[in-house]
Amino acid sequence: MNLKENLLMNNLVLQKKTKISYIPINKQLDEELILRSEYGILFIKFYNNILSLNFENFINKSDIPIDFIILEIKIKNLNEFQTFLHQGYNNWTQTHEVSIQTKMMNVNPIIKWLLSPFGEYTIIKYIKNFNKKYLRSHFYTYLRNNDNQILLFCSLNEKESYTIFQLDIKNSVLRIIKDYQNYISFKNNHFIKLYINYGDFYKIFSEVSKLLDSQKENFVTGYTTWYYHYNNLNYDELIKRIEFFGNNKIPIDYFQIDDGYQLRVGDWLNLKPDFRDRMKDLVKRIKKYNIKPGIWIAPFICETKSYLYQYHQEWLLRDNDNKPVIAGFNPLWSGRFYSLNIYHPDFQEYIKHVLRTIVEDWGFELLKLDFLYASCIFPVKRRTRAIQMQDALNLIHEAVKWKKSSVKLLGCGIPFSHAFGNVNFTRVGSDVEEKWENYLKNFNFLERVSTFSSLNSTIYRHFFNGKNFVNDPDVFYLREKFRSFKAKDLLKKIELSQQEKLTLLYVNQIFGGLVFTSDPIEEYDKETFELYKKTFPFLRKDYKKFRPINDHAFEVHFSITKSNFFKNFKKKDIDLELEYIFYTNLSKENIEIQLNPNEIYFVAFPFQNQYGMFLKGKQVKLLPHHSLLLLKIDTKQMIPIGSIGHIIPLSELKHIIKKRNDFTFVQEEGSFDTNIIYINIPAKEISKYKDQYSINQFQDVVYIEKNIIQ
Repeated sequence: MNLKENLLMNNLVLQKKTKISYIPINKQLDEELILRSEYGILFIKFYNNILSLNFENFINKSDIPIDFIILEIKIKNLNEFQTFLHQGYNNWTQTHEVSIQTKMMNVNPIIKWLLSPFGEYTIIKYIKNFNKKYLRSHFYTYLRNNDNQILLFCSLNEKESYTIFQLDIKNSVLRIIKDYQNYISFKNNHFIKLYINYGDFYKIFSEVSKLLDSQKENFVTGYTTWYYHYNNLNYDELIKRIEFFGNNKIPIDYFQIDDGYQLRVGDWLNLKPDFRDRMKDLVKRIKKYNIKPGIWIAPFICETKSYLYQYHQEWLLRDNDNKPVIAGFNPLWSGRFYSLNIYHPDFQEYIKHVLRTIVEDWGFELLKLDFLYASCIFPVKRRTRAIQMQDALNLIHEAVKWKKSSVKLLGCGIPFSHAFGNVNFTRVGSDVEEKWENYLKNFNFLERVSTFSSLNSTIYRHFFNGKNFVNDPDVFYLREKFRSFKAKDLLKKIELSQQEKLTLLYVNQIFGGLVFTSDPIEEYDKETFELYKKTFPFLRKDYKKFRPINDHAFEVHFSITKSNFFKNFKKKDIDLELEYIFYTNLSKENIEIQLNPNEIYFVAFPFQNQYGMFLKGKQVKLLPHHSLLLLKIDTKQMIPIGSIGHIIPLSELKHIIKKRNDFTFVQEEGSFDTNIIYINIPAKEISKYKDQYSINQFQDVVYIEKNIIQ
């Protein structure tokens, strides 16, 4: 696709309060343009796939800020594309592809008044003539065709102004809407800076990743208290769990204390009696087992029953009518909670003191920063929402000496674009739940707690994982019991089926980089505990191919490379690239998968109770909420072709050393217990091993089993 021939800039539209101004352009992208307007001289340039627009000598009439700037781009060949990416504003917002013919599902007015602060709703209500039926996306979007090629648009100046993309299918127009509400100056500034490209999915996103801010970080595992205890924490029970992790040598990186240690949200140093004067000891207990301590905090909100709200009303963020800005509603707190004004000097000193106490005095090394969006719901004068969000993050960076200390940041409830360059880890989907879907789906609430929603977003945002930050897909469940939030719930069973739990586990393992659980692992039965141990070690994946099968079913090819895997083979060490195919069906319908008839695969786990250890290429039916992980195997060489020591077969192996007719296996650090390795035996080699091993066969695969003990 030729971008210059198929994309036409129609108009630039400026909304100034209720006034609308049009600057006609009607030019292709390949031209450098200089246009005169009532707001100054407009420069337009498209170079190296980056479209930039800026005013020189910007004239701001009557000192009334321009609230929104809209660039209309006509896509001449729009009918060649089938799907549109809806990328959510908040990192909780469900992100997924939909047919370009689909109408946007908007939050139901019944709940909008209560839950609107969580998402885009506090922005779009100010945009004049905004058609809520049109599909839209935030920060970036793409159109996909039947050849799996994408036409991508990505904003490169999200730290200055948030971007909404709106698809007008009737007129074949994509509107790029820039939020400059309450902002004034555009002098010598690119008020639109947009990367546009067409091509292969991973190739395009590799280029995007290089253009965006990044923070390199290791992949990690851990435990968080939230999804079992919620805010009903018990100090002694946490100590018991910490000691179980340590004594059983479970190699998690972090043990995170979530909401519930403080009396009220906002009063972070006023602790519940169970934790008062015990935080240093708690940290010491965690570090005893070489585990790093983490803690949750929502630095820019307070609940109505907090001391801060009751006695520091001057610290609250206020709108143009001087009313406190509502940041949301949480029934586990005191109902509504409010945004805090990050520019109030006394609040700045307060939150710096809190963060320094948590890090320097108590000793926590990971901060889960939650509800961050609250800091920029309403922009103060001469600040956009995006600038205000960046100022809030800078306040945190300064307080904890980020990058200059060992403290790591996990961003949650953050406008997704601001995760880039500001945190080590970021949530990439909504909170999960002990069931597949939440009733709020019926109200089209895209920020709802939902396992289904979280899985979709995790998959559609996976390409940044390990490049710009590390993705947090939220927790997985293996336990049977519900939670200890209320005594009556102790006997309840989790509503997720075993296959739904496995799908959640595998999606987190394959697409995530920070993988936690909240399960009380000391209560696992033997079988579940063995499954949990098979999630270690946790390794990076190299993604090769991504294909949506339908709206909520996916195929992804990835690999794991083992350096110097074959030791002493023909007097040299040889690398091994393990190749996998993962299918997951999040939809309500069965899907048919046609495997390569010439390939043989090792099946990662019992699949729908109808396949054995190996699978010959054929058509496979994938049931709703089920997943299938396959390891491609080579039947021409003497090579490992499967294992049961890890949920991702063979990823637990570090080396194989061949000595005459025997093998020695070295497992990766963090691997557990016994393992069975399956080794392919070429036909000409069978006679060498038939006396020493029992020879097994599955169609064209002849193999031996090697038992190893770690």
